[in-house]
Amino acid sequence: MTTSYLTNSGSYNGEFADGSSAIIGAAQWAVVKTPDYSKVGISIDAAEKDYFNASNVYPTLKEAINILSPTVK
Repeated sequence: MTTSYLTNSGSYNGEFADGSSAIIGAAQWAVVKTPDYSKVGISIDAAEKDYFNASNVYPTLKEAINILSPTVK
């Protein structure tokens, strides 16, 4: 999957049809146990597209990392 950004055609990459993040969806999918195989992570292309947010740098990537590897409390 790739981080969300506007393409030349005017559509957003990295989003499902409902507008939700494909990265978050993949992270949520990756942590669900399956009996037939092991999932060990996800791959994210164009991560730098998630950088330019003045209020929160890499918000989508941080959320995905927290889903895949939550902080121990």
